[in-house]
Amino acid sequence: MRVRTDHDNLSDAISYPDLFKSESIPNRLNFIISIILVICISVTSGFVVGRSQFGDRIVDFVSNRQTSSDYPSAFEIYTDDQLKSLIDLRYYDFDLYKQIVANIKSKYVDPESIDEKKLFEHSLKGLVAGLGDQNSVYMTSEDYRRYKEGMEGRFEGIGVRLAYYENRIVVNDVLPDSPASKAGVRNGYVFLEVDGVSVESDTLEDLVTRVRGPAGTTVKIKFFDPVSRMTIDKEIVRSAIKVESLRLEERGQDTVVLQIYRFTDSDLQTWTRKWDLIVQEINSKGYRNIIIDLRGNGGGYLDAAIHAAGDFIEPGQLVLMARTRDNGQIKVTTKQRYPRLKDKNVVILINGGTASASEILAGALRFHKGYKLLGVKTYGKGTVQSVYEIPNNLGALKLTIEYWLLPDGKRLERDNPIQPDKVIEFDPQSYREGIDNQIEAAIQELQNQ
Repeated sequence: MRVRTDHDNLSDAISYPDLFKSESIPNRLNFIISIILVICISVTSGFVVGRSQFGDRIVDFVSNRQTSSDYPSAFEIYTDDQLKSLIDLRYYDFDLYKQIVANIKSKYVDPESIDEKKLFEHSLKGLVAGLGDQNSVYMTSEDYRRYKEGMEGRFEGIGVRLAYYENRIVVNDVLPDSPASKAGVRNGYVFLEVDGVSVESDTLEDLVTRVRGPAGTTVKIKFFDPVSRMTIDKEIVRSAIKVESLRLEERGQDTVVLQIYRFTDSDLQTWTRKWDLIVQEINSKGYRNIIIDLRGNGGGYLDAAIHAAGDFIEPGQLVLMARTRDNGQIKVTTKQRYPRLKDKNVVILINGGTASASEILAGALRFHKGYKLLGVKTYGKGTVQSVYEIPNNLGALKLTIEYWLLPDGKRLERDNPIQPDKVIEFDPQSYREGIDNQIEAAIQELQNQ
């Protein structure tokens, strides 16, 4: 998706369409692709931002060493004879490939700008992009380094979460004590320019690349504030940022908001340990009502979502079904352990950034427990990817290997996401004033149960 504006002068606030009028925001904001994404997250060219880590499991390109899932994954190193039987060489003219590179080297107007390594890497990106699957990508070594950092919640940047709002990139949330917070960046700000360069046609990953940078360096950003209808210039010094995967917030004596930002951490075991501590705290403090906040949760380790589901539904109950390339089907169930939160009253918040593993959790809990889903429809990502590390620091290949189906047999797709039981549009003006209207609606729902 491209970020597009219907005007020529990005610095002219008067030219912005009526969707930026403050009174129109609550009615039109749907967070089409709301994401739990810090501006410096590990997103690369070819990724769909906020979904680069959905349902991923990392395996070694050669040894097939699995590091984050119970599912078997394998990468074959094919012999020459096997390659001949698998690949139709009529479609791969490697002499033509070399001739194109030679023509670039000998004729391109700016020879000093030619980087042959970059040319080759982009050709690999284009090769995988030819699948037409936005979740299958080739990552360079630098892409892959940032990708792994993002899985761990480690970033260097300004510290905001982003959303698409009517095809424009906006600030969805400003992290506390972050450089953006200290600079006065506010929710709802629209990105116009970064370091003097217009971002009107940038994808989210393009924008992330522009804003991300080493700690201690400065980035200049021009925003548009839809409330004041003014442009605002900020100079922000980047810093190292660590974003927690889980957070518990008390809302009254009996109610707690369980924010699950992502189903990843430095490894699966670290995530599950943090989850177990959260569960222990909920029970030790006697909370009876839980609001599970999955808004903007782009997913992560599938096994983390299964672990979480196991604390609400009975052992051995179906969490999802995985459909393989040969139309085989794998049933994924909870493990044999006591569901420690099964007697709690629960409401789940979802939005357009709720995707993959978080959709699986929401769907399973609604199917088995009848928990109400509030907010807006989810993203609709029902696939799982494996990430194969290429030897000699040559990056990684991420490929879709399975389709996911909810316990009721529904396959999650972009045009077939999870619909909420009650539509509650997000109100950014109230949020800016310290009131999260969707949280308040969830509290009201619990009181009515």
